Amino acid sequence: MNLFNHHFIDLSGVRIYTERYRNQPFLIVNVATESRFVPQLRQLQQLHTQLGRHGLVIVAMPCTDFDEEPRDEAAIESFLRENYPYSYLVTQRYEVTGPGAHPLFKEMLQEKGAAILPRGSFHKYLFDRRGELAEHWKPEVLPDDPMFIRQINQQLGGI
Repeated sequence: MNLFNHHFIDLSGVRIYTERYRNQPFLIVNVATESRFVPQLRQLQQLHTQLGRHGLVIVAMPCTDFDEEPRDEAAIESFLRENYPYSYLVTQRYEVTGPGAHPLFKEMLQEKGAAILPRGSFHKYLFDRRGELAEHWKPEVLPDDPMFIRQINQQLGGI
């Protein structure tokens, strides 16, 4: 499984080619605007502000699996702009479990087993510079957790 074999579509319908970010660590977070963890979006923006200039790519992936994302793409964009201004990448809505899951998540399931799949919104996946899954965290791990940041810094080359 390699992240760089996959792509996403952003909120405005533009394709995000992951191979464009080869040699950069990649953090993917399945998000939902009605999740109790939605305040983490502010922390993701802070993380992007701090570490994006060092090469960290952050992708928020609105997820429809856990009944916490009722909005369509336009409403998600509006909600984020009004409540959680961001400069990281945000994809269109995707499923991350089941037969309709995004191909990356289907591949992770095949290679890593069901334990790798999110059980709720705001599961975090860190991919290394080669596009291989380096680490993943449950929703309760906050983006400003020192252990979380330490793992990202290691992928950035120890900044």
